[in-house]
Amino acid sequence: MFKYSHKTFNNLFFRATLLCIASVVINSCIKPQDQDSLPLIQDSLPLISTSAVNSISGGSAVAGGNVISAGTGVLTARGVVWGTTTNPTTNLSTKTNDGSTIGQFSSNITGLLPNTVYYFRAYATSSIGTSYGQTLNFTTTNSTSTSTSVLVAGNICGAGFVLRDGVQTKYDDPSSCINNCSITGISINGSDEYLVGYSGNYARVWKNGIKSTLSSNFPVSVAYSIAINGNDIYIAGEEFQDVSSSTLNPFDALGGVSAKVWKNGIATNLPLSQGSIHGGAKSIFTNGSDIYVAGYEIRANGDIIAKYWKNGVGYNLVSGSSGTPVVRFSMATSIFVQNADIYVGGYEQVGNNVVGKIWKNSTPTSLVNTSGDAIIRSVFVSGTNVYAVGTNYGCSAVGGGTSKVATIWTNGSPRYLSDCNSTDAEAMSIFVKGSDVYVGGKYISSCNSNCYFKYIVWKNGAQYLTSSSIGNVYTGVNALFVK
Repeated sequence: MFKYSHKTFNNLFFRATLLCIASVVINSCIKPQDQDSLPLIQDSLPLISTSAVNSISGGSAVAGGNVISAGTGVLTARGVVWGTTTNPTTNLSTKTNDGSTIGQFSSNITGLLPNTVYYFRAYATSSIGTSYGQTLNFTTTNSTSTSTSVLVAGNICGAGFVLRDGVQTKYDDPSSCINNCSITGISINGSDEYLVGYSGNYARVWKNGIKSTLSSNFPVSVAYSIAINGNDIYIAGEEFQDVSSSTLNPFDALGGVSAKVWKNGIATNLPLSQGSIHGGAKSIFTNGSDIYVAGYEIRANGDIIAKYWKNGVGYNLVSGSSGTPVVRFSMATSIFVQNADIYVGGYEQVGNNVVGKIWKNSTPTSLVNTSGDAIIRSVFVSGTNVYAVGTNYGCSAVGGGTSKVATIWTNGSPRYLSDCNSTDAEAMSIFVKGSDVYVGGKYISSCNSNCYFKYIVWKNGAQYLTSSSIGNVYTGVNALFVK
């Protein structure tokens, strides 16, 4: 039986006091985070490295980077920033925006001064913040044009041709002037030269002069444009087959004309909108890891719709007969991407008028002679300047007449490269290198009984290269590349 005494009370009180003191001491040594069984998650910035610079000239260079991880945020931008002092930041306007995905990318550094030291580094921005790769530097050359080499490609008397600094090479030259071959696109990757076009009714690619066939499964196929991204070769074009074929599927363009992209020789059909039965691809461009294609689709009701694709997803640029105004015919002929902006050149017919167009991020701007029609064939963006070349139909702006006038637009302002005499002229391609603007095209003259053609290249608005006139067979420049 428990007996209570004063001694017992003292022992119990002493033990309770010791327990209280021990509890206070132990709890005071525990940090707040030790009391939480879940660890805290710290926000982290993207992880990125800077790639070495190459292709240095007096006015430009090529650099890039590699986004290894987006961190804990959502990646919103990546690119290269540069300046004349070390550790440049994105507060500067001298930067690129080359997409928002993980992986390697390349950046065109432009607008540089000759013989100047520049510092650059890759950056990646997420919803958490911006991080940078290591800072590197390079020195531009003494001149913006010391290593310029002009390559011109097209068709002459039934053969494809390339002019390399004025020296002509023909491809698949027929025994007579029949339309056998044409070079429609050209690109350079390191020491390798790539040409695309058609020969003997089939789409072809030439690598350093060696010809390969892209498509021979259809009666006719054509390659129009080429873009190179690292070791990957992308080519845009079209395949044609009998529209009465039993394989015709009205929603994936297996019959009629099909919009094609060949990646390293493997063909893929570009998807069409529901209700469209055919499509075509006219131009291709790469920007970082993104692939852009410009072309058109044909709906079952006959509407021809200008559009572009980004990574295989299509975007219509006009609404067709259901829109306001009604545009039943439109065509996208060229595409160029700078930073995050997408420029598409082409034209559309509204009523009886054909209107040249540039769509920037799908918003159209009209480029047209006030008294005639216009067609845009090619676009190029350099710095803050947006260039387009094509043809004005109707010449009151340059002295009267109804001839075709080769025209270049700079930020919407036209400059006429030819006059309105007895000779028609069309501008087909443009390439800008530093401060020099090259335009390629053709002259067509004396068409009373026979038409006579010759190719021409303009440099900064003046005649630079031309051929002698050739009768009855298309001759002209389709593509330019300046390195």
